[in-house]
Amino acid sequence: MKKQICTLLNSKTKKSLDLEQVLIKTPRLILEPISLDYKDIIFENFTKEITKFMVPSPSNDISVTIDFINLSIKQRKKCTDLVLVILNKQTKEFLGICGLHTQNKKEQPELGIWLKKAGHGNGFGKEAIQGLTQWAETYLDYDYLIYPVDKQNIPSCKIPESMGGVIYKEGKIQTPDGRILDEVVYKIKKTNKINLEIQQVLPDHTKQWQTFLNLTMEYINASWPSEIKNSLEEYKKEYGISLRNRITAGGRGLFLFLFKNTVVGLGNVYLETGPKGLALNIAEFYIKPEARKQKLGTKFFDLLKAWGKKNKAEFVYVEVDKDLKLANAFWSRQSLRLTDKGDRNLYWVEL
Repeated sequence: MKKQICTLLNSKTKKSLDLEQVLIKTPRLILEPISLDYKDIIFENFTKEITKFMVPSPSNDISVTIDFINLSIKQRKKCTDLVLVILNKQTKEFLGICGLHTQNKKEQPELGIWLKKAGHGNGFGKEAIQGLTQWAETYLDYDYLIYPVDKQNIPSCKIPESMGGVIYKEGKIQTPDGRILDEVVYKIKKTNKINLEIQQVLPDHTKQWQTFLNLTMEYINASWPSEIKNSLEEYKKEYGISLRNRITAGGRGLFLFLFKNTVVGLGNVYLETGPKGLALNIAEFYIKPEARKQKLGTKFFDLLKAWGKKNKAEFVYVEVDKDLKLANAFWSRQSLRLTDKGDRNLYWVEL
């Protein structure tokens, strides 16, 4: 028998979860437990336009909103549901609501979200759901998440699709007020359920070390071929010596990316204390061409961020040459902040 949400154990801290204390931070957002403090603004923004593709409909009576909030609090205390308000991290402006609902199906929690009209078109929905999903992957024991949505709601459909979600069920459903929704249900697997892992590499791991060096040469030759002045083998030898020295200096993490037990990329990161605190710097990040367009890059980036958090990093920094169009396109999709540094772009985020 599956345990309820708040009695599950964090595999790292081994502490029981307290849903009253949940606080999820993403680059631009804060997700915190819903309370009656938000009753007026929820009532004001839960409009007919917002609920066009949703099962519930708006009410002219704020008591309905109050009942919803009280029910959400009750379910949170019973450990069956977690409903969160979405706030702008800088201004604390209310943007909407998201949640995880078990509905007596602990193995397949259901994701839900709505944003107020003024919050549309900024990627907040995707960022909120990704943040909630990452929290769930860290703390909860489940098989997969489900995300029901009307197929005409294209922006909302793109959220689970961006996370590798696939449609496994669809059909017509009737809402309490008589509307017909053309619903599809996406299934989003946990990262560790799709055979994804990062494998740390050290010089004494002979086979993995050579694989890492060979893949790094492939990456450098594709991105900066002019860097290889002499033969590739000579450059690889010099690069290997340099990497060994950096590992000895401390704070360096070299990783092979594995998908279904096959190496598909690499990550080269290091920890460094700066003016704002300890930062995880992404020196190299590479997905082999044949493994691209499968949403793997984002998941490997999440695993590197988790490694950084484990090592007390407070920020992530990635510097990218502006002429590397594919790399800039990838990092610009990761909900990171951007600072122009002349001929390079600096992408960063607070962990």
